[in-house]
Amino acid sequence: MADAFPLQTRRGMRSLFSAHRRVLAVTLLVGITLLNEVSGDEMPRYRVTAWEDKQTDFKALHTYAWTAGWPGLDPEIDQRAVAAIDRELAARGYQKVDAMSCDVLVAYSSLLRIDVDLESFESSKSEERGLARQYPVATLMVHLLEPRSRRDVFQVRADAPLADPATGTGQIDRIVGKMFRKYPANN
Repeated sequence: MADAFPLQTRRGMRSLFSAHRRVLAVTLLVGITLLNEVSGDEMPRYRVTAWEDKQTDFKALHTYAWTAGWPGLDPEIDQRAVAAIDRELAARGYQKVDAMSCDVLVAYSSLLRIDVDLESFESSKSEERGLARQYPVATLMVHLLEPRSRRDVFQVRADAPLADPATGTGQIDRIVGKMFRKYPANN
């Protein structure tokens, strides 16, 4: 019975498979390198990000009303954040009115999480070995919505470590202030 693959074809396939293995190995090495670069040992980036609807004329918006959002579990932080948002909107010329006659609806959401500093785990003193520094981080989001369709016309998100959630009034004001620096009519 004749061989299905002549010797020359089998040799060609070997070189094809070995080339495939080399490509696979290089791809894996590049992937692992990129994964290390992305995950790294650095602290998370805390920043403010914003999105705006390019068709909305923000200078024509003058009134707002609150609508249901997703408040966090800490009512004290929520009250401080809502008060800071009210102040920032007032500073931009908005007036609070009832929902039937407003230009935009405002929704707010918050999340409080605990981040862990893994570098502090490695550098901790011998009597504290095994304990990493933990700290609270707030995520705040504000949405300005078109009242009829309820589509976003502006949304902004901030992630920031909190020095002390119980006494962080000034810090929450600063975070909300940074958020509203991204407001489109400012640009």
